[in-house]
Formats: sequence, C-alpha cells, structure tokens
Amino acid sequence: MLTDSEKIRNIKTVRIRRALLVASACWLAICALLLVVERQTGMILLIKLGVYFRQTDLYFLMGAICVAWIIWGLICAWRRAIRKVSKFAIVLAWVMVILGSLVGMFAELFERAGSSYYEFSSPNGKHTLVAEESTFLLGGSMNFYERNNLLFIGRQFASIPIDVSSSGSYSVYWQNDVVTFVGCTYDHAHQRVVSIDFDSGKQLENYEFSSVGSSVDIQGTDENIQGTDDNLAQQNNQITKGLVAIAHHFGSGKAEEKDITYTAKGVPKLVLNKDAKQITYVLYDRESANEKCALYVVYKEELAASDAEPQIVDMLAYEYSTEKVISSGKRDWADAGSLAYCTAIGE
Repeated sequence: MLTDSEKIRNIKTVRIRRALLVASACWLAICALLLVVERQTGMILLIKLGVYFRQTDLYFLMGAICVAWIIWGLICAWRRAIRKVSKFAIVLAWVMVILGSLVGMFAELFERAGSSYYEFSSPNGKHTLVAEESTFLLGGSMNFYERNNLLFIGRQFASIPIDVSSSGSYSVYWQNDVVTFVGCTYDHAHQRVVSIDFDSGKQLENYEFSSVGSSVDIQGTDENIQGTDDNLAQQNNQITKGLVAIAHHFGSGKAEEKDITYTAKGVPKLVLNKDAKQITYVLYDRESANEKCALYVVYKEELAASDAEPQIVDMLAYEYSTEKVISSGKRDWADAGSLAYCTAIGE
C-alpha cells in the first residue's frame, strides 16, 4: 500500500515524464520541419548567437534525446528482467548504445571544431555572403552560401579546396551585386579566385593561379589587400570589355556584357553566332606575358556531330591601352601569329 507522499511523488514523476515526452516530440517535429524545408527550398538553418548554431546541431541534440530515452527504457527493462538471457541482452544493448553515443559525440566535436563561419555584407546591405570554412587533418574546403534571413542560408554557390596552413587567409570585395573571394591554397603558393553574382545566382569565375614570386601578400596590410582587390576588379573588367570588343569585331554589334556566360570551369564565354548547324563563340584564354593584353580564342563547333572537336577560327588579343582587337590569324596552337599580334603581346 502506497503512502500519500509516495502517491504524490509518483504523480509528479508521471507528469515530468509526460512533459519530457511532449518536449521530445516537439523537438522531433522541429527537426523534421527543418529537413522538409531543406529538401523543398534548399535553405539551411544557421543562427548566430555569439557562436554559430547550425541545423546539424539540432539533429545532434535530437540524437542525444533519443539516446536518453533508450537508456531510460533499458533501465526500466533491467528492473523487470528476471532471466539471465534477458539481462545479458540488455547489457549488450547498453554497451552498443554507449559506444554509438561516444562515436557520435566525438564526430560532432571534430566536425564542430573544424568548422568556422564568416559573413560579408555588400555595401548597400542587399546581399550577405556566408563562407563556411571546414578543415580536417591537412585538407579542407570553403563553401559559399547566400544568407536569406536571420535564420536561414541557402543557395550554395561554390566549393573550393583549401590548405589548413592557409586557413583564414583571404580577402573579399564587392562590386554592385558581384562578390569576389580571394583565398590562399597549398601553402600560399597559389591563390583561388571565386566570383559570384547574387543577382543572377550564378558562379561567374572559379580559377586558381600561382602567387609564387608575387609582390602582393593578401595576408598583409589593408593597403596590400585593397591593392589585390582593385587589380582583380580591373582585370575582370578588361576581360569582359575584350569579349564584347571581339564580338563587335566579328559583326555581333548587339553583344553586351550581360550576354557573357561561363563554362563549367568558370571560363568567360560569349556566343558570336549560332544556328541549327553550328555555333561560333569566343573564350577567354589568359593575360599576355607583358600584361598589356587579354588573349582570346574563337571556336566554331558543329552541333549535329556530338563527337566533333571545336575548330579554332582565330586567336586574338585585346590591347588594354588602345582597346583594339588584334587578330593573330592562328588556326592552331602551333601556328605563328601575325607580326602585329606578336608585338602587342610581347612574344
């Protein structure tokens, strides 16, 4: 026969258990809702509360809640178990739960310790770039997202590899709706450049170049960083101007910068002519050795033949100072260019 105090204690225990069960169900519903939102819209929870609170953290806490309920169930089962076989099975389940919990906890700690987040807002406050830096052992990656609101990020624009020794070595600059990220990779021997257009939601550029021997250190002073940003912005502007100038040179007088697209490797491309049989387009190649011209290659490709290789129509240079387009007359990489072309590019 239970005393009144024991009855009251049991009632309180039942109420607490029910409250915890309801709270657990609510937490599970929140996690399920976030999963549906991610699947349907691509948005991921990322809240800054002193430190960043991620969607995966909610999933980890949900797992911890499930483990707690499993442990409580095993305790109740142990109290009611009579046979040795039942007790052995409970002990085995207990060991598996503990091992699984330890593995999950260490995995979460390693993942949390290797992740850092940085946010960069455009000068007009219209866009915010979220950079996620993930490192593990000697490697890692940098992922780029757009912040939709205070709770969610969405639209992963790009992902680039980074070197752990170069972690945090980067600079960011904005030009209207376009943001350009410059980061070091491979022990500062190379620099990775990623440009993203928030207005169109496209990754414009993603390329890497050697920085060995360069006088610019993006880890240096603010003046050096600003100098790197200005140079990159000027170079990007010259590349697009050269594409449009070449289009006009080939008779595409209506071509504009907005018509420029990018290949899967992030190379600027502009279509000059296209019909049912073939397409003619120009691709940016590189900057000339004397840094006075941007070099381009015009290709013609047969659309009907899927295995046909694009044919080189011409290789051209866009001279920065005069804004002139100079034809090389080359239809193969091994060909010798015209005198005017070789003189302009310093080769």
